[in-house]
Amino acid sequence: MPLRAGLRSDRPNHPDEPTASATMPDERSESPIDAHDCDDNDLEHLPQEKRIQLAVAACQANVMSQRRAATYYRVPRTTVQDRANGILTRTEAHAHERHLTQAQEDVLAEWIKSLGKRGIPLSLPTIGSYAADIYGAPLGATWAVRFKKRRPDLKVKWTSGLEECRARALNRPVVHDYFTLLAETIEQYDIQPKNIWNMDEKGIQLGVGDRIRALVDRDQKVVQKIESGNRDLVTIIECINGVGGALHPSVVFQGQRRDLRWGENNPCHASISISPNGWTDQELGSLWMVKDFAPASAEYLDDPGDYRLLILDGHNSHCTFRFNDFAQVEP
Repeated sequence: MPLRAGLRSDRPNHPDEPTASATMPDERSESPIDAHDCDDNDLEHLPQEKRIQLAVAACQANVMSQRRAATYYRVPRTTVQDRANGILTRTEAHAHERHLTQAQEDVLAEWIKSLGKRGIPLSLPTIGSYAADIYGAPLGATWAVRFKKRRPDLKVKWTSGLEECRARALNRPVVHDYFTLLAETIEQYDIQPKNIWNMDEKGIQLGVGDRIRALVDRDQKVVQKIESGNRDLVTIIECINGVGGALHPSVVFQGQRRDLRWGENNPCHASISISPNGWTDQELGSLWMVKDFAPASAEYLDDPGDYRLLILDGHNSHCTFRFNDFAQVEP
């Protein structure tokens, strides 16, 4: 049943109160639903700001009075009246106090949602760091908190631990949804198997894991070798496509300065970089995308406009604005 029927009142008119037919002639010929194509379900799922805008538009088009529009769209009448009189929203009134424009904040919010749905949720400090990159200068420590308050479409939630996530992911619905999304993405962008890539990282502690034959007590069932904890860590990045093609590996050594000997005896032409702890950090992850993956995988394209799909995990080195922005710009 149309919502309009639910707005009827059985209360008799006061003798001095004008009737609806005398004050709102336009409403006789055109219902709010016909004018704005909204039903109960539409209104229920619309955010309040959108409903306020529709109410103001209905008043300006002389479709409804302010009182009627406020009732129909379920918003405060005083708000409709203020907007119709040109009073700015709170967001618009304080826009000059913000560091990012409304358009920039909208783009940032959509990016946050996109990463969250891909299993890469961002903390408030991380979001503040990305906003500072957009702004071009450091922002206050509370900027992300204020940004969150301005965005009713975003919500702070606790993330799950890695092992818990892995356990939850190993079930039929989640696996089915993943491969459904994968198939839809491949079909939508017409991605060939040779342009579907999987990247992963492997950390290796130098000198650890070598097995030796040892002479021990006959009754000793488990033979363990104590390893030194002061071992250098090396990270190797591999990337293989759907037909078995492999890009040259990337090796990240632990150190402050590069040792020229690391490049000797390099038959696979691995790219070499360094980090203080031997892990890939956010900067190295972005450099790998730009310097290694993009040019090397482009050689497999039949046409420069063809799409490539890179499948990877949610490591924080893949969460930088530069990494994801480059991936969206490149085919």
